[in-house]
Amino acid sequence: MERRGRLTLLGTEWSAVRRPFVNTSDVPLRVVTIHDPPSIYAQQHRNGSVTYSGYLFQLWQIVADELGLSYRMSAPLSPGYGSLSSNGTWTGVVGDLAYGRADVALTLLNPTPERAAVVDFLDGVPMGSESTTFLVRRDSEAAPSLSLAMFASLLRPLGADVWWTLAAALLALSLVLRLSLRFNSARAEDGRLVRDMGWGSCLLAMTMTVLGQGWDRTPRSLAGRTVTIFGWMMAILIYVNYTANLMSFLTTHTVGRPINSVREFVQQPAWTLAIPAGSQKLNKLRSSRDSFERELYRRSTTGDRFISIYKTEKRRAECGSQAGYRELSFGNLLAFLCLVPLGVALSLIVLALELLISRVRSPKRRRQLRSEV
Repeated sequence: MERRGRLTLLGTEWSAVRRPFVNTSDVPLRVVTIHDPPSIYAQQHRNGSVTYSGYLFQLWQIVADELGLSYRMSAPLSPGYGSLSSNGTWTGVVGDLAYGRADVALTLLNPTPERAAVVDFLDGVPMGSESTTFLVRRDSEAAPSLSLAMFASLLRPLGADVWWTLAAALLALSLVLRLSLRFNSARAEDGRLVRDMGWGSCLLAMTMTVLGQGWDRTPRSLAGRTVTIFGWMMAILIYVNYTANLMSFLTTHTVGRPINSVREFVQQPAWTLAIPAGSQKLNKLRSSRDSFERELYRRSTTGDRFISIYKTEKRRAECGSQAGYRELSFGNLLAFLCLVPLGVALSLIVLALELLISRVRSPKRRRQLRSEV
């Protein structure tokens, strides 16, 4: 471990390792960067000079000192990380590298196939890690008091009709699971599992599926496994939608009309698109087959109801009058709730086929046993 100012470097000290490169040229490296807090801060002063700070800049200073590099910092010819323009040329940091205006770029730049075709990405120096967490205020006045409404809010990401439909789905799937175990042939299903997995146990197992818990044993028959798989699929989708909507409910304000599609966003004349200049998303919008996504790219090139975040950091874009959240209704989840009747029907069909095959094979098995005797 080595300390450099306020930085702590983990691992072997650089000074103990043979330097792979020493810059002997009198020409300093041209290092291009943008104001990209918290990694890079580019502060321009009234006299026209620019000073740089931030943990990524400090790390670059350490690398340059260890390798004996001289350099000078500059801003790119056009702001942003770098994206392909409509005429096929590169902008931003990537453009300065691709066209020889800079030797090194110092910024957080996501590698994409398009960018990798024109610039080289260096990943030999670890620079940071991140984790996602929730933060709350310390003062007690901001903490809500315990109430029934607080616990009821855990149900609000999904509408009441969704919860009732989910309960009915659990009952239906557990009933079909029990039928597939109870009435299947002894050849297809384990007798001990049939005795242990009563209707209550099947209902508990399906509930555990929705809660993301596993089972100690699973059915052996194809019919039982079919309904189990459909239960898992429904549980995963419910879990994902519930979690995503719960996050929205806890972190945003209620709105009357959220954005449901890119088309709806484009058709609203009062909404403004805000995106980082040179974002890789612009390249995807440019080559998209969706005409509405291509319209968003057109707006980014013409400036029509578009804000480049790194050009105007002090401005704030708003989509509509409020940020949004609403409960997911039965209609929103209808597409994957249809998995339940599909799974029930398919499992019953498989159960019927397994019983039919068992009856066909039973006389043959009895004749085989008699011949052996």
